[in-house]
Amino acid sequence: MFSQVMTLAAEDMVTGGLTLMFVGMGVVFTALILLMITIKALNTFLAEKPKAVPAPAPIANTPKSNDEIEPEVLAVISAAVAAVVGGSHKIRRVDVLYKQGTAWARQGRRSIMTSHRPKA
Repeated sequence: MFSQVMTLAAEDMVTGGLTLMFVGMGVVFTALILLMITIKALNTFLAEKPKAVPAPAPIANTPKSNDEIEPEVLAVISAAVAAVVGGSHKIRRVDVLYKQGTAWARQGRRSIMTSHRPKA
């Protein structure tokens, strides 16, 4: 058998190798295309149909400024402070914090704030 392989010309070996490569690549790409078609078909058959969303009820026009905090929210904040601090307390100011900067910037500010020792 080994003698038969050695008797093949170099040109025949290259031709056989190229043929094997193209047949192999053809089989792989055909299988991938069939897989893609199958997945797309399953997606179209199994996709949820969008449900009709009822129109939202109109909201009363009560313009509020961005700085105004609702009394219920202030009551909840006051109750939370009373639970943590205990006893008498006075809330002087409540600031609304918005997300500012990237996650890296927020983490930097958080690490700086937690590195200080709180005052007793």
